[in-house]
Amino acid sequence: MAWPLQPHRVTSTCEVRSRMRNEGFPHATTNWSCPSLRVFVNCLAGVWHRHKGLINTIVFAPGGKWFLSGGDDGQILMSDVKSGRQNEGFGKSGRGIAAMAISPNECTMASCGGDGKITLWEIATRGIRRVVKHHSANTVAFRPDGLMLASGSSDTTVKLWAFLADHVEETYSGRTLNVHSVAFSPDGKTLASGTRAYIVKLWPVPK
Repeated sequence: MAWPLQPHRVTSTCEVRSRMRNEGFPHATTNWSCPSLRVFVNCLAGVWHRHKGLINTIVFAPGGKWFLSGGDDGQILMSDVKSGRQNEGFGKSGRGIAAMAISPNECTMASCGGDGKITLWEIATRGIRRVVKHHSANTVAFRPDGLMLASGSSDTTVKLWAFLADHVEETYSGRTLNVHSVAFSPDGKTLASGTRAYIVKLWPVPK
């Protein structure tokens, strides 16, 4: 469920409080006279709350018109920024969604979570393109050219995939506890990884 608001056009905080109660927030009895709260509410562009658990990851499409959200309830929801409409249909993981990434051309989405798999989805149809079962990933990221996917795992490794061929191009092993974040540099030549050992490492990416 979503109820989009026009930024800086909320007529009153009473209206917002009423709508929040109607949409499933019965305890919306905060002191709405607080100036900082009024500023926060009046700057809202929308509120979405169809998840039934902790939301672990949110990613915007490169074009900025929609975003995906995933969480402990195993749902992946697509939300349109302008209309506020939410769509389901990406299936549901019983073990939750930990991280997602959207390809630069907005055609493919990668997700990972407690099921120990990396799932590649075709965004247009919301169908599964490929499932990678041999890397229990905590985090995923597409290279800026969209040809490679990086994943970081609890086995302390970072893998670089030529994902269309389901082929591992490179495996980086830092042996420094679970890898929880990965990111490519804008030119795609360097991959950064972050771990539970409070360490960030930079890795060269093959051409």
